[in-house]
Amino acid sequence: YIVPKVAGRVLPSYDSAPLGFWTLIFVGAWTGGRHLIGGPVPAWIATMAVVSAGLLVFHYLVVALNFRIVFSASGNAIKFIRTGLIAYFLVGAFEFITSFRAIAVGTQFTFVASAIEQLGIYGGISMMFFGAMYFMVPRLTGRAWAYPGMVTGHRVVVTLGIAMSIVALTYAGVIQGEGLIDPKSSFAQIFGAVSVPLLINSGAQLVLLSANLLLLVNFLRSACESCCAATPATAESLFRQPSKLEAHAS
Repeated sequence: YIVPKVAGRVLPSYDSAPLGFWTLIFVGAWTGGRHLIGGPVPAWIATMAVVSAGLLVFHYLVVALNFRIVFSASGNAIKFIRTGLIAYFLVGAFEFITSFRAIAVGTQFTFVASAIEQLGIYGGISMMFFGAMYFMVPRLTGRAWAYPGMVTGHRVVVTLGIAMSIVALTYAGVIQGEGLIDPKSSFAQIFGAVSVPLLINSGAQLVLLSANLLLLVNFLRSACESCCAATPATAESLFRQPSKLEAHAS
């Protein structure tokens, strides 16, 4: 919804969007069995999950082709959505790679799964929501953000925090997986080896908190200015309006 309006261009192929949607609905539901590789379940469940993870790559290709215009558009909202889409694609790639049995043996039930979850939820979903917020709030209030510099600061700091968290959790997960495979390693030794990466992850959470405080301050200031303004500015004077905002499959 937001990308065509900010970019001023329609999506390249609305006709392919239903294919990506139904692939995610029907094929994505079968990928959950990859977490049961090596577990007390029939082998065909894990095998179906691995195959489904491969088929789900088609969904990510459709999304990437349809939203490739975000890489040629500019604007604060687009930059957040662009980061969120990149994280979404990386989640698909990591889930596909870790679904193979040889890799899943050393990654499942470790912090690698937490890293993928963090990348998908915060790096993907949250960044897209941030982009939607930066798009909608000025259009609802009729005024630009109070501190434009904080918008850039929020994006840079939150991206740094996500990167720190993903790298730290992935490194901790790899070490944890090696220790779980080694019968000579005790749980005390494993968690002693991953203590430093986990401390870095805790620092990354503080970085994310500081980034969200920037958003909070900017939002509250913008809301106060909108409420106190005697004659709010019009959206037409603040934002460029694309010639064509929406497109239909027909």
